Amino acid sequence: RVEVVRAHGLLQTPICSRVVKSPGNVSRTVLFPHRKTRAFAIHVWAPLDGPSEAQQHAFRELKSRYQQLWPDIAKGILGVHPILKTSADLSDSIAEFVSVHIGEHAEGSVELVYDLDLPTEGSRGYFIRLTDWEVREVIVAE
Repeated sequence: RVEVVRAHGLLQTPICSRVVKSPGNVSRTVLFPHRKTRAFAIHVWAPLDGPSEAQQHAFRELKSRYQQLWPDIAKGILGVHPILKTSADLSDSIAEFVSVHIGEHAEGSVELVYDLDLPTEGSRGYFIRLTDWEVREVIVAE
């Protein structure tokens, strides 16, 4: 179980490591094994007094819903990827870390950013925006 609490503007969990703090942004790495992924790199756009209740709730919900969301996330990435065609190919190509942006677009908003370990990818990233815990938008950025 992961608990998120207020502590000087940082997300505190018993399994967090590396902390990066800058004005309006808090980053932590949270161990979260799923397929080839080992961890979430959590980035929270929060005031200095810490993440809001909505941001903390979004983090807890993501942890509990991620397994259910994965098939739609995979479908979204496969729908825009020029080469990968199957969920198994995607799972084999996912980088070790998934970036999670909480509160960047709205207080409790959640966006996942995936990198793929493929020679043809370069600096390409796949941004998955969740709305009401459904994949609503997939953006490819280079």
